[in-house]
Amino acid sequence: MIDGMYVIDGVAHGYNWDISNFRSTRVGEKFREIVYPHIHEMISPLGTDFVMTKDEFLRTCSPETLVNCLFAESQTDLAVYHEVPLFGFVNDGGSPMSIGEAAAEIASQRFLFYGAVRPYDTANAIDRIDEQLENTGILGLKLYPNDVWEGKVTRLRLDDEEITFPILQHAVDRGIKTVAIHKAWIFGPSPIEPFKLDDLERAILSFKNLNFEIVHGGWAFVEETVMLAQNFSNVYINLEGPSAFAGLAPERFAHIIGPLLRSGAEDQIIWATGAMAAHPRPMVEALAAFVMPEHLVQGYGYPELTMERKAKILGENFARMHGFDLADRVNAIDDQFTGLGKLAAPWSALRQAA
Repeated sequence: MIDGMYVIDGVAHGYNWDISNFRSTRVGEKFREIVYPHIHEMISPLGTDFVMTKDEFLRTCSPETLVNCLFAESQTDLAVYHEVPLFGFVNDGGSPMSIGEAAAEIASQRFLFYGAVRPYDTANAIDRIDEQLENTGILGLKLYPNDVWEGKVTRLRLDDEEITFPILQHAVDRGIKTVAIHKAWIFGPSPIEPFKLDDLERAILSFKNLNFEIVHGGWAFVEETVMLAQNFSNVYINLEGPSAFAGLAPERFAHIIGPLLRSGAEDQIIWATGAMAAHPRPMVEALAAFVMPEHLVQGYGYPELTMERKAKILGENFARMHGFDLADRVNAIDDQFTGLGKLAAPWSALRQAA
């Protein structure tokens, strides 16, 4: 909690980028070269203790490190662990459910889960949904716009009636409320086309009882993102990535959040930091302190980011989307992280274990 506002981190990852985990050593080496500057350094406050070394960042995430950075080192109350479905590149996808489940053993009342599937094999994808509902209790699905399938980098379109629609229909039939799709943020040599938003509209119209989370919403394609949120109440904008700009590039953040607020989408914005991509604390504190620049209020008509709106973004919108009472859920937690008077130092569990 920060300033009386509950905090749900809408995306948490436990990365496994060990070179042995990649299906291709050559691809793994290239990926490991670019992922540190293109993710961690890009969204971290450089020159501070919140920045990991490259070796620290590339080390396979331990459950203790993930739990500690979220609940002992930041003001986060609950976190949504996302599996990453890059199974064609990385044997376990890159953010394996095993790390999230182990983290939840340490902080059992604080984690929620989105599971991943390989959509190109529809039957197996449907089976994996059933398996994760039974074993993990997933609330949502996480999809990625491309992956390697049958030896080729293949685009996934959400409006593909043969591949994606059966998976979405099964999700609906099994009571899953949300599908999260990575968009907008591209790192490394990859086609831009899969990360655009042109495949969303028909899926949104076809599955009106599903929520669609645009993960990294606003990192690119801001106008298209705003139009989708404005036109469809079942579209949610997940701020993983753009959340860092609240502190690092406030005017850029204003030009992402401002149009969404102006369009009336304040109930459709989901807070996320992507921890372990970067440390969550600077982002939480920057959002809590953020003031919409007056010249943008006057010049662009952006609404003020009031405490009421911040509370919605930080946790209330996610809780409402999934139908639970946020205050009741957080206040029922009683564990080692409850009532901590002082936050621990950044990456303390990681560095103590070294």
